[in-house]
Amino acid sequence: MPHIYNERIEMLRSGRWQMMTEPINYEWPVAGVSMAASFAEAWCRENQDEKIGLIPCEEGGSSIDEWETEGVLFRHAVSEAKFAVESSELAGILRRQGESDSDSGNYIIRRVQEGFFGLSEAR
Repeated sequence: MPHIYNERIEMLRSGRWQMMTEPINYEWPVAGVSMAASFAEAWCRENQDEKIGLIPCEEGGSSIDEWETEGVLFRHAVSEAKFAVESSELAGILRRQGESDSDSGNYIIRRVQEGFFGLSEAR
């Protein structure tokens, strides 16, 4: 899959909005194309006069339990979002949980709902 280059897709990196580059989570040596980039590209096709910003907070290989609302991963995501809204508007959250929890079914759904409620309360 070819990388996405679009000047209207930005990402928060090192505290600054920059043009998105792939891989979005470059700190992982096996990082590849992200669904966030594909989502942003599709969004740009539907919103021709707008920009979109991504706030990468993914932690590859993490389990849903590592995203407890008081845990370091969740708190980091909230702090990045709060920093971003100083210069932009937070309009949505794109969240994906990988295969490490693929056998957990309803547990995952409940935990993701708890996380989203936690994010809305953190505002």
